[in-house]
Amino acid sequence: MTYDDHIDLLFARLKSPQAGLRRDTALALAVARSDVIPALFGSLGGSPSHLVDGDARTLSAAGEALVGHDPALVGPRMVYLLSDGPPSARREAAAVLRAMGSDARQASPALAVALGDPSPAVRREAAVALGCTGARSIEERRGYVEALGRLLGRDADPEVRSEAAWALGQLDRERHPVGILTDAVRDVDPRVRLHAAAALGLVTRDVEPALAVLGAALADPDARTRVEAAVALAAMGWQLSRARDEIGRALGAALTDRNGKVRRYAALALGHWGWDAQDAVPALRTLLGDGDGAVRWAASTSLCRIFDYPEWLDHPDVHLGWRMRREDLAGHAHATYLALLAGLADPEAAVRGNAAAAVGLVCRLSDELAPAAVAPLRAALGRESHPNVCLRLMFAVRSAAEAAGGPTEEYVSGLLAAVRRAPENTRVRKTALSVLAALGPKDAADIPPVLATFLDGDAESRDDLGKFLRKAGPLAAEPLLAAAWDREAALRRLLATAAESAALPPAAGLERMGRQAVEQIDDLRTFWYVGAALRARQVRQMTYAELEAALWAEFHEQMSGNTIRTRLREAAEFLTEYFVRHHGRSRTGLILLEQVRGRRPEMREDGWAAWEEVNRYFERLGETLT
Repeated sequence: MTYDDHIDLLFARLKSPQAGLRRDTALALAVARSDVIPALFGSLGGSPSHLVDGDARTLSAAGEALVGHDPALVGPRMVYLLSDGPPSARREAAAVLRAMGSDARQASPALAVALGDPSPAVRREAAVALGCTGARSIEERRGYVEALGRLLGRDADPEVRSEAAWALGQLDRERHPVGILTDAVRDVDPRVRLHAAAALGLVTRDVEPALAVLGAALADPDARTRVEAAVALAAMGWQLSRARDEIGRALGAALTDRNGKVRRYAALALGHWGWDAQDAVPALRTLLGDGDGAVRWAASTSLCRIFDYPEWLDHPDVHLGWRMRREDLAGHAHATYLALLAGLADPEAAVRGNAAAAVGLVCRLSDELAPAAVAPLRAALGRESHPNVCLRLMFAVRSAAEAAGGPTEEYVSGLLAAVRRAPENTRVRKTALSVLAALGPKDAADIPPVLATFLDGDAESRDDLGKFLRKAGPLAAEPLLAAAWDREAALRRLLATAAESAALPPAAGLERMGRQAVEQIDDLRTFWYVGAALRARQVRQMTYAELEAALWAEFHEQMSGNTIRTRLREAAEFLTEYFVRHHGRSRTGLILLEQVRGRRPEMREDGWAAWEEVNRYFERLGETLT
């Protein structure tokens, strides 16, 4: 069967008495070529010479089929139907234009005219379509807003008024529809009120008139209207400050609403005021025990925002009034502390994460709470499996320990447990290391498991590990010596950390390191680290001389067995840096330089060029030393 035969069969099926078959046929035509548009147009009643199908479901299917075709071909036909088709066709034409959205913007003037259609179904669909297609210019948009406003204020059909309110919110989110929508929030029909409230939540300018109306709508007898009013207020964010007292009272009352969505969005709206909303803390604290997980999440989110007070409040010269406000906030933090600790075991991960963050903020507000907070946070880390919650718990541990002046409780085991549960999660690993670097160990027992967990990390991890060991001070001596020779790859990093930190082992231990290095290490970089460590603690010269002798032996062995210029260049650059840093212009440096330059290993002829290049580096070194 050819394509044309197939299309003819589909056209014939459009005349079937079975509505389901006609509808399926129209949907199949949606993926056909554009030459089927006239037939689909006729199925909507576009021309007496084409099939007119009065079945509502088939009309809808034909409309859906037309949406899949070129808007430039479909749009003008829909405009024709809006003005010259039967009522069912006019309604479906508006529905097609609605589905086309901004692609049908050229049809917006016709939709505006259709707002005055005698059929309520057509007016309703035209209003929705106009909100979807939008306007081509500011002046045109103003005209549409006025037309929709008249429809919203005068139409007898509540569904038409409801869709007009929705369209106003979509069409103009600045200042023009505010007055019209605030009146609509008081409409007798709840559908109109809820759509008007939702539309006001989308307005971005001149919102003051809307705030009082939305605040009053929080007490609307219709639950859906209360929900939309709460959602609208939560969406306005910082603009709520323009009517803080009045809106604050309305939102506070909404926290006890019997509808969970109202409580949730009222709680979120209060959080936008930050620490200025501290009067709402008691009610939000109560919501931490709400049976609705979404409400608990909203309450914990707002508590985090409220307790995250600005740092300038801690300044000693801050105004007395502000200082008293901070003290009041600290009092609320005390009262909320136990409820937040209970939130660490909430079944919802988002609530647990917020509770952890809030505990850290509470510890910053109230130093006396901080020492006791570390243990429950560590316990929560030990059992927590959600990575994001682990991150927030780690930050809370850091905040609590820093507020207490250092770790007053063992906390390392909780961090390491979280790292072991998510070994592939780099964020958890890096965050744990950053907390360890900031706090250091509580005692020497914390150091070996940290070394065992993080010794093989990348450069950034090694930096944080070094900071952790510097915090440890002398506590790190024995664990460093015990772990130093466990594995060759880790040795280099460990000694680098020791050489750069104040946590160096005693001189005897370093001397043992030096002797073991002479016997076991065959890597130039490791000699650098061991040498730096020995030099830093002024270990007796004999050990240092033995180490350097091994260094030269290894260097010449590499040069003798390798004629690749790059490797020799790297070795020469390394030794140049080594001598300048550790010997300067000393007599020892000159003697060692002459020893090296006087030893020319036996190499194949193709290696002489590389050796000459190494010599040039040593000549530059000699100029530096002399």
